[in-house]
Amino acid sequence: MSNASAKTFDTVHMVRVVRDDVSSTIATMSVDEENRWLRSAAFTDPTLRRLMELAAQQGAAADAASRRG
Repeated sequence: MSNASAKTFDTVHMVRVVRDDVSSTIATMSVDEENRWLRSAAFTDPTLRRLMELAAQQGAAADAASRRG
């Protein structure tokens, strides 16, 4: 099997670049600052948007439960 094709996109490299960029952006942020930064992002991907909505719902439910005692 020597069907070597030329790579047009290096996914592993791209993930590492994005990960390093995000890591350097949030390195000095507190948890609250990170949360605000995440919430400020406009998600165009419907899956990411849905995950953020679910996380917000879980956070709201946890806040309400802690207030009740």
